[in-house]
Amino acid sequence: MTHADLIIRAAHWLRKTRRCRVVLTEISSQANEFPDAIGWSGGGATTLVECKVSRDDFRADLKKIFRQCPDRGMGNRRFYMVPPGLIYPGCLPEGWGLIEVSDKQVRVKVRSGVFHPVNTRAEMYVLISELSLYQFVASGGELGPSARGSRIHHEMRRPPPVAPLHPGDT
Repeated sequence: MTHADLIIRAAHWLRKTRRCRVVLTEISSQANEFPDAIGWSGGGATTLVECKVSRDDFRADLKKIFRQCPDRGMGNRRFYMVPPGLIYPGCLPEGWGLIEVSDKQVRVKVRSGVFHPVNTRAEMYVLISELSLYQFVASGGELGPSARGSRIHHEMRRPPPVAPLHPGDT
């Protein structure tokens, strides 16, 4: 399983299981933290998912300032998403959850605690960065052949969801 595969699974999990209305992946912005996946659910609550496919990558992640100082990090809830057996619960930073992903299953092994305070400024930078790119594309701007550019072009071409008619609507 690749890092890209895990990010796709994280986005799906955020949408379907966590019921996040807005889900962004691999966002770079003015924020110093670049989340693999982050979602916003009702009331502005955020869930951050960091995807790891190697122990070395996990160890390097633990050295980041927002892991050592949790109030500088994003996400009211925070998870690592990994292939089975890559990370053991005792290795997790305090409060972090653990999600294991196999070919057929996404399983929460450790639930996340609730982080408060969180770096809402960084979360806003992430949202603004993504909205700016969508606005750029919508106004005719062209993005290069990056994965992020391709994703935005794909999302912009997808038809909007149709609201179901309620009984009595004509």
